[in-house]
Amino acid sequence: METPPKKEIPKRSCMITLMFGIDNDAQALAVKKVIDDAVKNIEEKRYTFQLNEN
Repeated sequence: METPPKKEIPKRSCMITLMFGIDNDAQALAVKKVIDDAVKNIEEKRYTFQLNEN
C-alpha cells in the first residue's frame, strides 16, 4: 500500500495565542465559536482549545 505524498509545509504561517479569565465554561465556548466562525474558510489549519482550572 502506497503512502500518500505529504503536503508541502507552508513557508509562512500565523500563530495566535490567547489566554483570558472566564467565570464558566460557557464563556470560553462562546469565544471558541467566534474563532471557529472566523477561520472556517481556512482549509489547512490546526488549533488547540483548552480549559484550565487553577
